[in-house]
Parts: sequence; C-alpha cells; structure tokens
Amino acid sequence: MAAPALNDPQGITTVAGKNEFFEGTPWEEIAKPIPKGATVDEILEIAGLDWGLLHLPIYAQHVIGQIETPDGETEDEYEYIKMPKTYSLLRDTDHKVLSNYMGNRYKPIDNRRAFEVFEQFTRAGNMTIETAGTIHDGNHVWGLASIGEGFRLSGGEQIKGYFLLIQSHEYGHSLKALFTPIRFPGGHTMVRNINIRGLRGAYTMPHSREFNEQRISEISELLDVAHADLEVFRGNAEFLSAASMTEEEGVFYLCQVHDKKLITRCKNLRVPLPKTLDELQANEGANRPIRKVADIVRSYPGSDFPSCDNTAWGWYNAVVHGIDHVIGHSVNTRLDASWLGKRAGEKNKAFELALQHAAK
Repeated sequence: MAAPALNDPQGITTVAGKNEFFEGTPWEEIAKPIPKGATVDEILEIAGLDWGLLHLPIYAQHVIGQIETPDGETEDEYEYIKMPKTYSLLRDTDHKVLSNYMGNRYKPIDNRRAFEVFEQFTRAGNMTIETAGTIHDGNHVWGLASIGEGFRLSGGEQIKGYFLLIQSHEYGHSLKALFTPIRFPGGHTMVRNINIRGLRGAYTMPHSREFNEQRISEISELLDVAHADLEVFRGNAEFLSAASMTEEEGVFYLCQVHDKKLITRCKNLRVPLPKTLDELQANEGANRPIRKVADIVRSYPGSDFPSCDNTAWGWYNAVVHGIDHVIGHSVNTRLDASWLGKRAGEKNKAFELALQHAAK
C-alpha cells in the first residue's frame, strides 16, 4: 500500500503557535521557529539576525622599538602597515570576524538583503519560511522554507519537503537554495541535488539579479523539479522501508559508509569483519564516527517504527541521524559538514548504498 501523502498545508506548517516538529531537531539550539506571515524585519529579530556587516582593511602590526610608560616600565612601540587589497568581514555589533582575507572588490550581502532575496524566492514559489538561524554564530545564516508537500510511512514517520536557503558570510560563497526532504521525528535533513537548466546541485541566487518574470518562471520550474524529486524520493523510501536488512548486513553497510579502512584492514589481516553492533563497537580498529552511529542504531527517534525496524530505510536513517546529531563536536560543526561540507556527500552515498542493498 502506498504511503499517504501530506498535501494539507495546515498539517505541515504548524509553526504559528506551537511547532510540534521543532523540538528534537538538530538545529533547535541555533535557530528559532518563524510564525507564518512574518516580515523580513520580524524574521531577523526573532532569529537574532538583526545585525550588519563591516568590511574593513587588514593591517600588519610591526615592532619598531620600545617606549617608556609613565610608571617607568617599557613596552613595545608599533607601526601598522595596511595590507594591500586585503580585507576582513566583521559583525558590526561585537566585531566578531566572520571571514578573513578577501579582496577590496568583495561586496558583502548583509542579512537583511539575504532574507529579502529569500522572501522573494519563497513568494515566487508559494513557500513558507518556518525556521531561521545561524551556523557558527553568524558565519552562515539560513532559513528552511516548506514547499507544502510530504508523505507518511508506516508507524507515523513523516517526510516533508523543504528548501534550505543559505547565505554564507565566508568569502567565496553565494546565496543558494538546496532542496531537502526532512524526516520527522528527529528532523534530520537529506539534501538532494537538483537538476535544472543544466545545473546540478544547489540553485544559486545572485542578490543583484532582478526578480523579473523570467526569474519567477525559473523558480516555478525549480519548484516543479522539487515536487517531482520528492515523489521519486517517496517511492525509494517506500522501497527501502519494505526491504529487510539483517544486523550483519547493516554493520557491513555502516562500514561501507563510514569506515572502508576497517573492511580493508580485516581483509588484509584475514580476520572476519564485525557481524554485530556490539562487535563493531568493541573493535579497536573501528573509527569514532562509525562507533557513534552504531551506538544510536536502535535508539534514534522512530528507530522502532515498522518502516525502520530491521529495514534498509532504518539503517540509512541511522546514518543520516548520526551525521546531523552525533558525529562532530557541536551542532555547528555537524550542520556545517552536513549542509556545506563532506558529510553531505556521505549522506548521498549512504542513500545509494542502501538502494543497492535493498535491490539484492
């Protein structure tokens, strides 16, 4: 039986008032739920993003001698040499450095302008920003916009479609929109590559580009692609949730995702690969990420749902939940790696491997 769709917007966007899906998500420490219909000013204030940027030149400090202080002590005397064409980006409220070593031609995009672009993007696609926050206390600002569509798997598990909108204040990044199904409970993200107009991956949004009819049409096309991709993802999720995976197969799967060196090491030493989670955690050669994921396979939110219990979907969700919730030193490092770094690739790899296991 096909999983029921979630196409009632009132059943998906419950942020106004109590947001039952916000608690327990990986971003709850660094973001705020946004009431439906909030203005850009209100979003910035609620999420603590109502601050600006300073684009300042960098100076080198050079000791040129010593001087005597009024109390008879001596201290170094400095001159400051301006570094040519080298600037830093700072937050104007507390002078926190957000990005070092950028050129004098760099044009910063402040939070207001970023969320104005996000607001235009969501309005063009009839989407709603439900959550907004930062990573690394301002280095990246972001929002989650619901596309108003999702589906359910057995046991109450819900998957909903979102665009993750990000503006990085680190040099070399642009405004971007990433499509991601989000799984509840737990709230972990499963960022997907979007193919549109020959581009694969993130949809970039130059802030200087006008929101004319052509751009609105492009966003409409992007949203159509997202809806279609969510339907494909739904079919794959149903397939994975119906495919059983034994503990031994699951352990091998975790090794393929997180610790291929362990597979090679066991092969070279002619010793068997761990077959159970207990054996995996007791193996001194296993790395820290795989140990952490092995520890939550049976305990992450919803792991006992029929769709997850001893299924390929369940093992895949253990990997993704581990990346968003347990691997790394903090929520900031986890989400930075999960959304912008190498862990995003691991999620995609884990999904493809799960499909391969299920197809056998």
